[in-house]
Amino acid sequence: MDQLHAAAAVRNIFAQAFNSNWVVSERHLVSAYLLAKQAFAEKENTGKTRETETLLKAAATTQIQEAIARAGISSTQKIFLLTDAEDDQFAALLKELGATECPAAYSPDVKLIAETLGFTKEQLANYSLEGLVLEAVALAGNEN
Repeated sequence: MDQLHAAAAVRNIFAQAFNSNWVVSERHLVSAYLLAKQAFAEKENTGKTRETETLLKAAATTQIQEAIARAGISSTQKIFLLTDAEDDQFAALLKELGATECPAAYSPDVKLIAETLGFTKEQLANYSLEGLVLEAVALAGNEN
């Protein structure tokens, strides 16, 4: 992560990596990013950076250690990278990281996500996992 954030900082771009087992869809990450951006605009952010705030939102928590455990990456596993880099910046970023771009193939760990976020069997039977996760992301930190 340090290498990613350093490479992104040099290019003045946003870049955050996520555990592929936690990501349910592109909307999941974009929603987390937009909510993080809004939190900074309203000075209601928990994280010190947009990247950290986006990780917190994607993990549906306000606790950084929980966010890292849920949605953070470890070693060289398959990851999802969310960035605002233009095509040439993105290519340079991947090259510097020694990474390759692959088509997005979402295969979240449904059991892990359901247990972690407290989804019931009834909820999973009646609603999409994506819908439940998007709701959890939107409500995280707004329990008052």
